[in-house]
Amino acid sequence: MNISTLDKRLVTILLIVFVQMVGAGMILPIL
Repeated sequence: MNISTLDKRLVTILLIVFVQMVGAGMILPIL
């Protein structure tokens, strides 16, 4: 249970960071 919860949190954090990096990469060239 604990490992599964930790996995979900880790995946969520990585996904958020990835989306932010991709978003920044797409926005910066436009600016």
